[in-house]
Amino acid sequence: MKGRVRRIRVDLPPTNLQYKASFTYFFIEARWGEDRHPWWGQLFRFLLELERHPDGFTHSGVETEVALLTGQKRQEFLELLRTAPESELAGHRTLRSALRRLPQHDLDVPVRYFGPQPEQPLGD
Repeated sequence: MKGRVRRIRVDLPPTNLQYKASFTYFFIEARWGEDRHPWWGQLFRFLLELERHPDGFTHSGVETEVALLTGQKRQEFLELLRTAPESELAGHRTLRSALRRLPQHDLDVPVRYFGPQPEQPLGD
């Protein structure tokens, strides 16, 4: 990817597997580790370490990559989510949703990475 990843989206599986296409999008911003609690930075870095593959561009020209949380990495992700500070859990609905949804089944979890906006310099 050209430039740094600025946003990661974890596609949380549905609570009812009958509705296979009803994912909830859990976004994590790169700056949250500085702007919010440092725990977000730890979560972001964990997701950056996954093996990623090019996924093309969004309609607005943002470069994307994709990875899958499977097996041990999926379990490590869930364990990391369980370490979220209470202050962050209270203020982030999709974080709470991830903690409810992920233990319900063993599906692979898609993770999408978004690069900088096309008009931003590559170093930002």
